[in-house]
Amino acid sequence: MKEDLTASKNNNKRIKSQKIVLIGDSNVGKTSIVEQFIDNKFGETKPSIGALHKLKSISTQSGEEVQLDIWDTAGQEKFKSIVPMYYKGAKGILVIYDISAKDSFEGAKKWINDVESASNSAVVFLVGNKSDLKETRQVSTEEAQSFASGKNIGYYECSAKTNTNINEVFKNMAEKIPKLQENTSTKLMINNTPRKDDSSYCCS
Repeated sequence: MKEDLTASKNNNKRIKSQKIVLIGDSNVGKTSIVEQFIDNKFGETKPSIGALHKLKSISTQSGEEVQLDIWDTAGQEKFKSIVPMYYKGAKGILVIYDISAKDSFEGAKKWINDVESASNSAVVFLVGNKSDLKETRQVSTEEAQSFASGKNIGYYECSAKTNTNINEVFKNMAEKIPKLQENTSTKLMINNTPRKDDSSYCCS
């Protein structure tokens, strides 16, 4: 009888939810990143209109199950004014740019400034997508990492096409979010500068 009660209690255990929002310019691969993470697939995608919503449950290193409430926002200029309504209340924000497009990196800087201006209390990662395009890279790892360090936020490089570092980005975000409550005095949740031996921060 005790075993039945225990099993019932475990089945009714509430899973924590973490709202994560992807922002960045159009065509940097936000939707591709989400599709690779959720469905393990990569293909041609159409620009998002407004925002796309996906859910996925993962287990953290501590063994806790967390449901990621993922919002993939549109990057086109005409939708930029409504994006803040999606990242309001987010626990995590992934600012995506394309390592082969310098202008998208400059755009990422503006997105981060927007988050700061909104005084949004969230874990923020700068993510350089399309790391498979090494031959056409326009933004060096050092330049992007230096900017992220200056903002005291995490930096990652990934490739939605080759599924490189995609899971690591989301899992590390899920691990960082619980620390949000430990630092409520800053606009952005501080993510310590990665160690040189932490391979999850770069995949170039």
